[in-house]
Amino acid sequence: KVIKMDLLLIGAGYLARKIITQSPNSNIVALRRKKSNQDLVESCTYKYGDVFSPTNDLMNNITRPFSGSVVVMLNPSTYTNDLADSISRIVRLFDQNLLKKVILVSSTGIFSDGCRNRIDNSYHQPTPLNKRAKKIHAIETEWCRQFKNIIVVRLGGLYCSERIVGLNSVLSDDMIDGNGGEYLNLIHSIDAARAILQLCSKHIYGGTFLITDCNPATRREYYSYIAKLYGAKPPKFSNSSRKTYACVAHDVWAQLGILPRFPNYISGLA
Repeated sequence: KVIKMDLLLIGAGYLARKIITQSPNSNIVALRRKKSNQDLVESCTYKYGDVFSPTNDLMNNITRPFSGSVVVMLNPSTYTNDLADSISRIVRLFDQNLLKKVILVSSTGIFSDGCRNRIDNSYHQPTPLNKRAKKIHAIETEWCRQFKNIIVVRLGGLYCSERIVGLNSVLSDDMIDGNGGEYLNLIHSIDAARAILQLCSKHIYGGTFLITDCNPATRREYYSYIAKLYGAKPPKFSNSSRKTYACVAHDVWAQLGILPRFPNYISGLA
């Protein structure tokens, strides 16, 4: 069934390109900080500007009157140390009474303190300890505090055949961190886009959703496969200790009413 939606994509790079191509009938405006040919899609309207210090034109003509769903895809490094201030600058761009919902794209990196059990969407995230997980947790918490109707999407590592996780390390014959037994939690970028579009279209206005392909792979298994695929030497691991966690998202896919098109990296890179 063809669904037509009004979408505003903030931080419109690689994932935005997949969202645009997976929803050809929607009215989509993509906001980027600056012009660059990378990741552009011809059929989409692009606007340029800094969401943290926007021009009046951007505010008056694009964001203030907007009444659809906003998808936020900002790298954690783009926020200043004053998270509350950074996010309040984005809040001021919109009339929250008009907005349908906000989807914040986050990451399974929030679990990077490690976990012995499999993580699904019912897992309660303890307060993180390491720097990366703390930052992700703080960003999620602040967005949920300042916006109503906000959905947090924790994506596994995004990949597709044009963007292969760890390929440079394999081709350069680099030493890879860990012992190879740790898990990689991946999601094909087309499936990530499909899941985000389902969340936009359904009557869901809050909550946190874990999105992976439900097939965590050990790093040894994954990097060996990539090396073989590209005719590189088998991977070497440093054997240093590295935290691990494995995510499965069957419960979320069931709620969304779809299944991953690429249930593992072998089908995703075929």
